[in-house]
Amino acid sequence: MNRQNIRKDRSKTANRSKKKIRSKSTNRGKGINKKNENVKNYIKINRDDYTKYYEVKGRISKGRFGVVYKGINRTSKEKIAIKIIDSETQNFDYIKYLKNELKNMHICSQQNKNSVKYYENFYYNGKFVIVMELCDSSLKKKLDRQKKGFTCDQIYEIMSQLNNTFQIMNKNKIVHRDIKLDNILIKNKYNKNKNSKINFIVKLADYGISKQLINTVNKTFIGSIETMAPEVLEG
Repeated sequence: MNRQNIRKDRSKTANRSKKKIRSKSTNRGKGINKKNENVKNYIKINRDDYTKYYEVKGRISKGRFGVVYKGINRTSKEKIAIKIIDSETQNFDYIKYLKNELKNMHICSQQNKNSVKYYENFYYNGKFVIVMELCDSSLKKKLDRQKKGFTCDQIYEIMSQLNNTFQIMNKNKIVHRDIKLDNILIKNKYNKNKNSKINFIVKLADYGISKQLINTVNKTFIGSIETMAPEVLEG
């Protein structure tokens, strides 16, 4: 190989690396859509100012680990949900729960539509930030508003949708540990299927205390005792 060819190869390599850098910077704030990337990439904490990419709007809810807000993607104008956790109010163990939440949410949401989608995360000014899919309400709020229960056919369809996520969780040995009506979110369907008994899609949310059981058994009792998973109760 002569010197001229070596120079050409070097310039091609440099151009490829520049393109990679550009694509990484332009993809920021667009959410995560690449299904074949390693899950480890999704639990890496991004140390960047999330407000450059997302506008935070009104508060949706507050939990034991953080506050969830409505937000808007500044690039695509898509409506999203932003969970903000103040690291100063959490103990060191929350880092472990945070990584579990990101990893398990990604595993479940990339393989089926009945789990809330995870887009990306940030750590900025002492705050952990998780960017997720925005839903319309929760199953609990819907039941409270309509003041009557669901029919047998509606319950069957809701459970069938949830079962899609349960199968993925079982396949990947994930225990949610806090399945309850507050953590089952709904997204309204405006093009209702004629055979469907409900006009919404069910999505499981809040993987904050979920756990992946790999070569181990669960020995921690955590979550809501009334709705605790059988796997947790069995130990």
